[in-house]
Amino acid sequence: MKVAIVSLKFSPGHIAHLKAYQELFLNITDNVSLYVAPEYKKFLKNTRDIVYTNDVSDIVNSNSDLVFIYNISTKNIKLVNECKKRKIRTVYVLHEPKASFKDLLAEGHAIPKTIGAYIVNSKICRKVSKVLLASETGKLNYEKYMKKLNNNYDVFPLIFTDQFDNNITLKRIYFSFIGGFSDVHGCNEFIEFLKYAISNRKNIKFLIASKNNLDRVLEDELLKKAINLGQLKVQHGRPMTTEEINNFYRQSICVWNAYNRSTQSGVLPNSLMQGAPLIVNSNGAAKEVIKNNDVGVFINMPPNNEEVFNAYTYINDHIQYMEEAARNKFLKCYCYTNFIDLAKKVIFEEKVK
Repeated sequence: MKVAIVSLKFSPGHIAHLKAYQELFLNITDNVSLYVAPEYKKFLKNTRDIVYTNDVSDIVNSNSDLVFIYNISTKNIKLVNECKKRKIRTVYVLHEPKASFKDLLAEGHAIPKTIGAYIVNSKICRKVSKVLLASETGKLNYEKYMKKLNNNYDVFPLIFTDQFDNNITLKRIYFSFIGGFSDVHGCNEFIEFLKYAISNRKNIKFLIASKNNLDRVLEDELLKKAINLGQLKVQHGRPMTTEEINNFYRQSICVWNAYNRSTQSGVLPNSLMQGAPLIVNSNGAAKEVIKNNDVGVFINMPPNNEEVFNAYTYINDHIQYMEEAARNKFLKCYCYTNFIDLAKKVIFEEKVK
């Protein structure tokens, strides 16, 4: 069987997953190729069997038996239509199923952008052979809002290759925010706590690492002061390499994952992979993986600052145990080698003994 893994919209946060799916599928079939947007070229060096393209016809004419579409793109609409005409099986990973507009408004989402994403996802889901959701929370949202589009769906977790480098030793010194800097990720609550900690002279160093441009956020005088005093380190405004991101996790005492709404999170498994415990939303999808005070600490959203400080303090006081527990949790719940049989059943729809 020949498989094409497709990402026609550049998204640096998906690089690790694309690599992991290629490795996973190679345990099932020996003919697996990546078809990705040219912008990935800088980040996928030394990757085998890869085609950089924006042209749907390159995929349709590849003689693939399965086209595995990893993330949203308007080009996917044409792709799934052409695949259906040629009776090529397609599987689509739907990362964030539609939520209620009431919730989106409360979180400050741009409604036109949200509607646009829903329309694109709907057109893709309607035509693909199967839809995959990354969590049970995502599955519930799909069943509530989108099941009528395609009744063939299942849950398959985010997967990774293990990128923990035993030869690197970095001191854990930061309370970190890593990833997309947005309302849905609780960025305002994180900044509020950061300011509280600085104003109250809490002994915490902070890190913000995001591809988003944060110039406007960093105009705040208190944040400028924190940067000058070495209490806040910021990397922003460009996609980061996998090595840079992994090193940021390795330098983290804990990582912010108290998202206001999310059916999945790449930050969660990346943190666990690098042994970094997390602060998470007590009502979020992370509860499917994390137990309180195990590899993370739950907080309510919106939180009060003392609650966040107590969560950070607990992790800092138990970092040796939680660091090892985080690694073990990643290997069990996210490392691709544990999901070969599930992939055969759910993605390839083979009967597994």
